[in-house]
Amino acid sequence: SLRLTNRVVHFFRQNYSKCTKPIQEQDVRFLCNLPMIMRAGIHSEVYMPFLKQHPALERFSSLSREGSMAICHVAMEGQHCVAGQELFVNGDEARNMVILVSGILHYYPKCGCIPIVVEVGSCVGEVALWRHWRHCGQLVAATTSEVVLVNAKKFRSLLDKGEERGWAVAPLRSYARLALGQLLGPCGHAELWNGVDVSRLTDEAFAPWTREPHRSRLRKMLTPLWSVSEGPMVRGES
Repeated sequence: SLRLTNRVVHFFRQNYSKCTKPIQEQDVRFLCNLPMIMRAGIHSEVYMPFLKQHPALERFSSLSREGSMAICHVAMEGQHCVAGQELFVNGDEARNMVILVSGILHYYPKCGCIPIVVEVGSCVGEVALWRHWRHCGQLVAATTSEVVLVNAKKFRSLLDKGEERGWAVAPLRSYARLALGQLLGPCGHAELWNGVDVSRLTDEAFAPWTREPHRSRLRKMLTPLWSVSEGPMVRGES
């Protein structure tokens, strides 16, 4: 029918006419053969700006440069999404925090059919970074979109190791408790920041801390971090 044809044409123009799928790191074999120290530097330059879009992680990076670089190298990756692609569904085990780089995402709460529009720069599913979690909604790409994923299991494992290396993990744990209280409270959306003053929570958690000089070298930092194992970020959470 003419109506269906118009819908197909509109979908094509919105998602395929401008460009093909962007090249991802795994598509370039040469990058996989670079020395580890070079790949770590590339990952830091690519992902650090997105990591710093989260106020608490931006503050953490200013206190623990090696920690933030390790997160970029070990726990972060980019993903291209086509329109209609599901990033997660209700009941799934939460594996990543999603940072929207470009495009439009729709979040459908468990008990609602009207989507919440996710804005560029927003973080979805942050709870997974701080505790084991199952999604209570559905996240769908409304248009062709680019996202950055922070792997929750690797993130928690890195920070557990980072405590031994003197990273500023304590204020992150403090922030995590405050954030979970808001996100999982009666007024929170659990997986979205809507109504949560993340900057205020960050200021409260990091207030006792002052910037310390960065002493460790990147090569020294990276060597023991390849074998990551799961561990809870917030003490006492399961």
